[in-house]
Amino acid sequence: MEPSWEIEQLLNLSLEKLRGLDDVTSCNFSLKGPRKPELIQKKKGYYISFPFTLNGRPVGNINLTISQHANLTDVFSSATNTLINTLIQKLIETRREKDYMEAILHGISHRIMLIDRDFKILCANKAALRQGTSLEDTIGFSCYEKFEKRSSTCTDCPATVTFKTGRVVHIERPYHKEDINPLIFKISSYPVFDNKGRVSQTIISCRDVTEIHKVEQIKNDLMRMLAHDIRNPLLAATQTLDNCVNSSIYHIQTSNPLRGVLGETRDNCELLLNMIDDILDIYRYDGDKFTINRKEVDISRVIRSAINLVGTLTKDKDVKIIVRLPAYAPPFMADENRLIRVLINLLENAIMYSPLDGKISVVAGFNPGRKKILKRYSADIRPHVRISITDHGIGIPFPEIEKIFEKYYQGEREKEKGKIGLGLGLPFCRQTVEAHGGRIWAESPIYKGRGSRFVFTLPLSIV
Repeated sequence: MEPSWEIEQLLNLSLEKLRGLDDVTSCNFSLKGPRKPELIQKKKGYYISFPFTLNGRPVGNINLTISQHANLTDVFSSATNTLINTLIQKLIETRREKDYMEAILHGISHRIMLIDRDFKILCANKAALRQGTSLEDTIGFSCYEKFEKRSSTCTDCPATVTFKTGRVVHIERPYHKEDINPLIFKISSYPVFDNKGRVSQTIISCRDVTEIHKVEQIKNDLMRMLAHDIRNPLLAATQTLDNCVNSSIYHIQTSNPLRGVLGETRDNCELLLNMIDDILDIYRYDGDKFTINRKEVDISRVIRSAINLVGTLTKDKDVKIIVRLPAYAPPFMADENRLIRVLINLLENAIMYSPLDGKISVVAGFNPGRKKILKRYSADIRPHVRISITDHGIGIPFPEIEKIFEKYYQGEREKEKGKIGLGLGLPFCRQTVEAHGGRIWAESPIYKGRGSRFVFTLPLSIV
C-alpha cells in the first residue's frame, strides 16, 4: 500500500526530526520490510527497522542506523517521543486547517458537497442541508436519494460524466414549484483524484442562476428592440434622406444649401446605424452568432466610404484627413460593411482627440509575404493588408494601451474629453479584425509625447 500525500508529509516530517537525534547516523523509509520490529547488531552500530501501519494495514518501514556507542534505551525513548510529538503537532495543524476549510466551505452561499463513486455524500456545507436537516442526517446517503427523491442517479447527472472522463462538467436544471416560475440551478462537478490518478470523488456545486437568466432575457429583449424597433425606422429614414439628396424626383440642385443639410443628416443617421450595428455585433459575438460575410473588397473604396461618413465630424473640427494608398491595390476577400465600420470607429476616435485644424493620416499597404529571418528563429509572414490611422491628439497612457480594447472600458482621456459612450467601439474593432484572422493594436505616443496610431492587419486572400 503506497502512502497518501498526507501520510508522506507526516513521514517526511518524522524522518527529518529523527535525523536530528544524537547517535542516529542515518534514517529512511522503505515500502517493504519486516512486519515486526527488528534489531540487528552490525560492526559500526545497530540497524533498527519497525513497521509503520495505518488502520491496521502496513504502509512501510522506518529504518534507523544507530552508532555502536549509543544507549539503545535512550535512543528508543527519544525516537518514540519524537514520533509522538511530530504526530501531535501534525494533528493540531491538520485540525486547524480542517477548521479553516470548514469555515470557508460553510461560508459559501451555494450548495457544495463531496460524493464518492457510489454517489454517497461524504461532506456538505450548510447551504446544501435542507431546513431542519443536520449534517449527520445527510452524510452516507446518496445525493439523488437525499436531494432529488429518486431511487437511482439522475439522467443528466454531471458527476457520472466526471467519474468516467475526469472532466469538469456543467449543466443547468430547472426546478418547478407550484404557483412559482421555475428556478434554474447550475450544477457543476469537479474531479478529485487519488494518488494513482483515478477519480475517486467528485465535488458537486449547485448554484441558483435564475436571476442571471432573467438579466439575460432582459438583454435579449433589448437587443431585439435595438434590431427592430430602433434600427429599422432609422434605416428607413436614412434611405429616405439618401433619396432626397440623390434622386432626380426632388430636383435639389447641388448649389442648394438644403442638399448639404440633408446630406449631413443622412451621414449622421448612418453613423448612428453603425453604432447600433456595433452593439448588435458585440451581442452576436458573445452568443457565437457572429459571422463574417466575405466578398471582393477594394481597399481604396472602403477607406473613401468611411471618410465620407465621418465628413460632418471633420468639418466641425476643421480636421484634415490625408490618405496614402499603394500604387497598386489588388482586391481581396473581406466583410466590406464591417470593415468600413472598423475604419469609422478608428476615425471617430482620431477626430475626437485631434486638436482643431489637426491632421489625421490613413495609410494602407500590402505585404505579399516573405520569410523573415530573426536572430534565433525564422517566421513566415503571411500576405496581408496593413492599415494604420495616426492622429496628433493627446495620446494614450501606457497602462491603457491594452485595456482600451476591453468592453465597456472608459479611459482617462475619455473622462477628460467628457465623452459619453458605452466603450464598445474598439472592442467591436478587435473582434471584427480577429474574426477575419487579423490583428489590431495601438501605439502611443507617436510625436514627442503626443499622438496615437491604431494599426490592424488582415490576411490577404487575393481574388
